[in-house]
Amino acid sequence: MHDPENPNIVKGALFPKIVSFSKAVRHYAVTRGFELADIKIDKTRFFAKCRTEGCPWRIHASRIFYGETIEVWEYMLFLRKNKSLY
Repeated sequence: MHDPENPNIVKGALFPKIVSFSKAVRHYAVTRGFELADIKIDKTRFFAKCRTEGCPWRIHASRIFYGETIEVWEYMLFLRKNKSLY
């Protein structure tokens, strides 16, 4: 479903539980050199955005129906100064 060391953070990606998704997003942010802000997490949902002012990166994921599987519903990339994508 996912690789914890190289998480596939894209719209529609599936993760087994909210805890594994949260860890994957944090790892993703660290490996790409940005900080998360406004993290909101509960048993069924996860919201976060980039801490840098003006940065449009954000993510929203929710549990699928009554299972534990988490699906990424919204994911926005943004360009860094060197033109690479997060």
